[in-house]
Amino acid sequence: MGKVKEAFKNMPIRKSLMLLMGTMILLVVLLTVLTLSGLRALQGRLEKGRGLLIQGYTLEIGETHGEVKVNPSEYEFEDLQGGKKLLYEAAGAGNIIFPVIYSIGGVAAAACLFYRRKLKEPMTLLSGGTQKIAENNLDFTVSYSSGDELGQLCQAFEGMRSALEENEKKMWRILEERKEVNASIAHDLRTPITIIQGAAEYLEKSAGKGELSFPKAEKYAVMIRTASERMESYVNSMRDLMCLEEVRLSPGKLQVQDWVKGMEKDLELLAERAGKSLKLIPPERDFCLFGDPTLMRRVIENLTANGLRFASREVTVTVTGAEEGQACAVKVEDDGPGFREQEAADACLPFYSREKEGEQGHVGMGLYVSKVLCQAHQGSLTLENRSEGGAAVTAVFCAVSHKLPAM
Repeated sequence: MGKVKEAFKNMPIRKSLMLLMGTMILLVVLLTVLTLSGLRALQGRLEKGRGLLIQGYTLEIGETHGEVKVNPSEYEFEDLQGGKKLLYEAAGAGNIIFPVIYSIGGVAAAACLFYRRKLKEPMTLLSGGTQKIAENNLDFTVSYSSGDELGQLCQAFEGMRSALEENEKKMWRILEERKEVNASIAHDLRTPITIIQGAAEYLEKSAGKGELSFPKAEKYAVMIRTASERMESYVNSMRDLMCLEEVRLSPGKLQVQDWVKGMEKDLELLAERAGKSLKLIPPERDFCLFGDPTLMRRVIENLTANGLRFASREVTVTVTGAEEGQACAVKVEDDGPGFREQEAADACLPFYSREKEGEQGHVGMGLYVSKVLCQAHQGSLTLENRSEGGAAVTAVFCAVSHKLPAM
């Protein structure tokens, strides 16, 4: 019986409805035939029990033995009386009433069974899920194992709920990152603002007392200009950050060895300007990857420039493939001091920067931008220290669909 129920549950809606209605029609016809046969048999028995009234007859005398034979010419049956009459009339009415009752009952029973077996559970799940979504509650699942159209609808509904939940998590993650960015900007702008305010107050007081000399005025003017340039760098970085949220991938099929070779001169130029050497190692075997070559190149340039900032003499960039062309990993290593404690976890935050002696204007957006662009390629960015000294940053790019957005 359980197998029959399971088969009916997985049966397409139209087919199951036709099967159920066909079964009910057969039952209704069978019950109607049996009932009408019984009622007619009852009426026959009642008719046989009635008396015969002879109103006219003829006599016929036999020629051989002289027997007398009565031949009725006019006769009629006696009317049924009392309970027999009522029973006979009820049986006649039943010939009409019972087929109608069976038909209505069969349709009602088929509808009830169809609702209970095919509609009730999925409709309850979908109705409850819709109500929870309307209440902004996505912490539930819609599970209905059936191969019919309603089972497919429940699976599609669960897919929609899962997508909404993922989008909600992504939205909250973006909001949290935005809060961190705003807090970081407010904190980092405080220093140049304080410098500008302090220099302006000093110049105002010194000018009022007549104690302002040209060397001092020039010194404080330089301080104000430097602080204002730093503020401008933060504002430009914030603008770039907002633009980054609107970036969309433009993926295409690229040959990784050719892509690496196309970056070689630009990376060597970065190393030459930094006064360091660069070693670029392409993949041993060429392979194709579906990705955005421009954004991937931007990541590699950011990581290489960051490595050159802290390298003592050399930066090594190694490109490898994985999973039959489904992913590409680029590892940038330097021989510098490496990451400090907890710095590997914090370095990818927006506006995080470790200032070097004699260096100004670096606002710490390179690793954050690289992380976002790697995630846009369904990849990752990992930071670690090398066992022999120095830092290593690995960017992973996965093959993406041409319809996949960056953010």
